[in-house]
Amino acid sequence: MNYHLPQGEIDINTIVFDLNGTLSEYGAINSETKQWIKQLKKLGFKLIMLTSDQRGNAYEIANSLQIDYHVAKTSMDKQKFVEQLQEPFFAIGNARNDIPMFRKAAISFATLQSEGIHPEIINSVDVVVPSIANAFHLIADENGLISTMKI
Repeated sequence: MNYHLPQGEIDINTIVFDLNGTLSEYGAINSETKQWIKQLKKLGFKLIMLTSDQRGNAYEIANSLQIDYHVAKTSMDKQKFVEQLQEPFFAIGNARNDIPMFRKAAISFATLQSEGIHPEIINSVDVVVPSIANAFHLIADENGLISTMKI
């Protein structure tokens, strides 16, 4: 999708996101988030779940949502993964090990959901939202994203 942001025009078609505390809360994904996954796929976004798989359910979740996933146990693993991406991407997460992913992203979101947020990430992201559904909504709504990203 092409975004006409105040910082310049950018084409972003990939979204990389964490699982625990970001896509899921206490291991469960709510119906609104599932609907956004479907909508973003229809819009042509490539969705990549990048997770330490703390709860051991990443395969089942990725399979049920029909999205790509990769296990990255440490922040260095996450950094190595996103460094190999050849295109600009959105990043969404809530944990300290997401900071390298945020630094490489074109636009990054921190989610402040029920599992909390690590305070070190606040200065590493572009936008803080209450949930991943809110991040997905901004990604799908260029005007909302432009309004948030205004200089």
